[in-house]
Amino acid sequence: ELPGVLSVAQRFGPVLPTFYGLYWDVISEEGAQNLAYTSHPLDWHQDLLYMDSPPGVQVLHCLSPAHVGG
Repeated sequence: ELPGVLSVAQRFGPVLPTFYGLYWDVISEEGAQNLAYTSHPLDWHQDLLYMDSPPGVQVLHCLSPAHVGG
């Protein structure tokens, strides 16, 4: 059975894997090298533009809200 977020995403179109996998968790990590894995807020941006076929739509959902930060 697919995780809920994949079931919803498939309603928009085919779900394609990236080098991160078919889906992944974005969590705050101590000493993270990528801003996405910190508790700092992110401005509007596009991901994976360096890929030959960057994603058209990415689905992000929140399992539990942060107490502080982004």
